[in-house]
Amino acid sequence: MQVCKNNRSGQYFIYIHKTGREETLLITPETKLKSLDLNLFQEVEEKDEDYLQSSELITVEQIQRYYDYRQNRTDEEDDKNEEFIEELLKRPSHELEAFIEKLKRRIEPERKEAKDELNHE
Repeated sequence: MQVCKNNRSGQYFIYIHKTGREETLLITPETKLKSLDLNLFQEVEEKDEDYLQSSELITVEQIQRYYDYRQNRTDEEDDKNEEFIEELLKRPSHELEAFIEKLKRRIEPERKEAKDELNHE
């Protein structure tokens, strides 16, 4: 599980994902879902879930909130993606091809950034 330690409080927050250049979505010790400035935290670390819980670095409630969030997001995203794909498939092929090209140009910087991050680990 990915976590990060708050610089001021020393408490651990569960990391979900970046929401902007300097912000990230986290689950707070109070089990709230918040987008917070990354500068408020130490680096995101991968830690064993059992260790985090047994060491009382995160709570059972935080863990449950994390899994609830992931499950709900997956279900919602799947439904939205299916609807979107169905609408796309109704379009003429030249529009689909243009959409695919635009999508490729848009995601390429993110793919490059993710690849660079993996190479630095």
